[in-house]
Amino acid sequence: MNKLARFIIFLSVIIFFGCKKENQRIRSSDIQIDIKGQHTLLLKADGTLWTCGYNIAGQLGDSTGTNRANLKLIATEVKSIQAGYTNTFFIKEDNTLWACGDGGDGQFGNSISNNSSFPIKISDNVKEVRVGSACTFIIKNDNTLWSSGRNYFGQLGDGTQNNRTIFTLMAENVKDVSVSDFSTFVLKTDNTLWACGSNAFGQLGDRTTESTYTLKKVANNVKSVSAGVFHTVIQKLDNTVWVCGDNENGQFGNGSDDYSSNVFVKIPILDVKIVRAGPSGTFVIKNDNTLWACGYGFFFGNSTYYNTHIDTFLKIADNVKNVQVGQQNTFIIKEDNSILGCGENNFGELGENAILHRSNLDFINLVLP
Repeated sequence: MNKLARFIIFLSVIIFFGCKKENQRIRSSDIQIDIKGQHTLLLKADGTLWTCGYNIAGQLGDSTGTNRANLKLIATEVKSIQAGYTNTFFIKEDNTLWACGDGGDGQFGNSISNNSSFPIKISDNVKEVRVGSACTFIIKNDNTLWSSGRNYFGQLGDGTQNNRTIFTLMAENVKDVSVSDFSTFVLKTDNTLWACGSNAFGQLGDRTTESTYTLKKVANNVKSVSAGVFHTVIQKLDNTVWVCGDNENGQFGNGSDDYSSNVFVKIPILDVKIVRAGPSGTFVIKNDNTLWACGYGFFFGNSTYYNTHIDTFLKIADNVKNVQVGQQNTFIIKEDNSILGCGENNFGELGENAILHRSNLDFINLVLP
C-alpha cells in the first residue's frame, strides 16, 4: 500500500470518528423542562435553551424585563437547566455555569448582588445546580457542594443565618442535592442523606421539629431525594418510597389523616423509578411509565380533581418519562417527547403564545418552537 492510500484511509478514519463524536454530542442532551415560580425553561435535545413567562427580574434572559408568552431562544450548547422563582441557571457543555434574573441576595455566588437580564457566567467545573428560595447550590466535578445566597433558616449549612454572596464549600463526596424554599437535603456518595434548614413540619426527618444550621444525617441507603415546600420524599436503594413533613393535603398518599410526621414514613406504592415532591403533593413515575399523584388536586392536570385533596395515589397519565412541578404548574414529558402542562398562565408560562390570565385545569400541549 502506497503512502497516498494509507493517508486517505487515515483521513477517512479521523473524519468518521470525528463526525460520530459530534453527533453524539448533539444528541447527548435529552429534552428537559423546568419551572419553579412563573417562568418556564425548555432545553431541547440539540442543546438550545428557550424561555417564556414572567420576567420581572430579567429571568427570561432576553435582555428585557417584559413578560413573554412564546418560547424564545436564549442560549446554545446547554446540557442542564434549573429554574428559580425569579432567576434562571444553566450548565453548558464545557461545564461552565451561567445565570440571569434575580441576584439580589447573592445567589449568583460571584460577590455581586445585582440582577441581570442576560446570562452571565458565574462558575466553572460545575456538574449540577439546584436553586432554593434566593439561594443556590452547585456540585462541582470533584463532588464538592458549594452554596451562596439567602440563609435565613440555616439552609446554607454553615452554622449561621448569615447570607453569603460567594460560593462557599458546604460538603464533600456529594452525589445530589435537593432544595426546598427553606431546607436543604444532601445525598452523599455513600447513600447517606443529610439535611439542614427549617424543620417546622418535621420535613428534615430527624425526629424533631427544630431547625438546624449545619448538615445532620437523617437517613441511610437513600437512592434519591426530592424536597417539596414542607414535605420530603425519598426513594431507598430497595426502591421503597418514604415521606416526612407536612401531610395537610394528603401528600403521604397512605390514606392517613396525620397532620405531619417528623420521621420518614414508608408509603404504599410499588414499582417506582422517579419521585417528585411538589409544593403540596407527591408525584411518582412507575416502571411502566404511568404517572401517579396524591395531595392537592390542582396540580393533577384533570379538572375533576380541582380543589380536592387526594390522600391515596391516583393514576393521572400514561407514557410519561419525566415530571416537573412548580409553584403553580405541572409539566410532564411523554415518551414521544411531547410536553403537556397545566396550572396558572397569568404570565404566559404555559407557552400558549398568549397571556390568558387563566388556570388550565386540564393538561394542554406546550407549543414547542
